[in-house]
Amino acid sequence: MGLNNPDLGSGCGAYQYNPSNPGWTFTNSSGIAANESCFGVAGATNGNNNNAAISTSGQAGLLQGGDGSLAGVSFSQTLSVPAAGNWVAYFSLEGRPYYDGPNGVNVFLDGAQVGNTLFPAALGSFNGASVNLGNVTAGNHTIGFAGTIPEGDHTTFVDNVRLAKGATGDLFASINGNGENGGSFIYQYTPTGVQSIFASGLNHPRGVASDHSGNLFVATATFDGSAYHGAIVKITPDGV
Repeated sequence: MGLNNPDLGSGCGAYQYNPSNPGWTFTNSSGIAANESCFGVAGATNGNNNNAAISTSGQAGLLQGGDGSLAGVSFSQTLSVPAAGNWVAYFSLEGRPYYDGPNGVNVFLDGAQVGNTLFPAALGSFNGASVNLGNVTAGNHTIGFAGTIPEGDHTTFVDNVRLAKGATGDLFASINGNGENGGSFIYQYTPTGVQSIFASGLNHPRGVASDHSGNLFVATATFDGSAYHGAIVKITPDGV
């Protein structure tokens, strides 16, 4: 779901409206801007790439103005969802630090808006955001982002777009299992109380935390026969 193609280089002019991109389709005043360009984006990463493409400065998508619809100012991409289930869109938002400030952002799945209009939490730095896409069938689907404020010069940058399986609002609990190394689990509970094993083979887990991308971080303790040794284990949204 790359935003690093084309590589716009560096400097004030490192931005482009409606660029030719192998993944995204851009409309009207949407495009791509690089860090330290005249758009003022900062902290964009090379986290979204196509065929390992890496931009010179780090780049993000931009939404300048719009009416909240895909026909206005938007960019979208059709992608393949590998398995049916509840999927979540994770991304980062940053408001332009000058002119008229940030733009609202609507998220769409297959042409229908999902969730409420989002605004970045800060100007000049990215914050994590997510939208629950609901129960999505396997196959091709189109995700889109649209700007919402037509008046003035409002711009928001979008970066680090990814999809992960698993509904927001699920509860994750560490279970000590049989008390031996490798005998513990992370259980996942849906909002309706359905339990499943999210990860297994862990050593004495002692609590979990998550980030905005859906990764879990588990505090573990491995017993070597005489003492416990602590570590933090990262588990992706796919349970790896």
